[in-house]
Amino acid sequence: VNLAQEFLDRMGMDAQVVLNGQPTLVEGITRLHLSVDGEDVGILIGKHGQTLQAFQYLLNVTISNNQGEDAGG
Repeated sequence: VNLAQEFLDRMGMDAQVVLNGQPTLVEGITRLHLSVDGEDVGILIGKHGQTLQAFQYLLNVTISNNQGEDAGG
């Protein structure tokens, strides 16, 4: 949640990220369901959801890289 909020802040978006429910474990992968609310959220979705997909991808890659560093990688 904090990382997603940091990304939005760095993008200059006036939006807030909130965790919906509890994290779930699916096939060994922890999944979080986040809500983004604010004035600029339409910009985050982008054309055909492409910006949102890129946002999710960057979050996933960053989280994966951080987990690798935490494990000594």
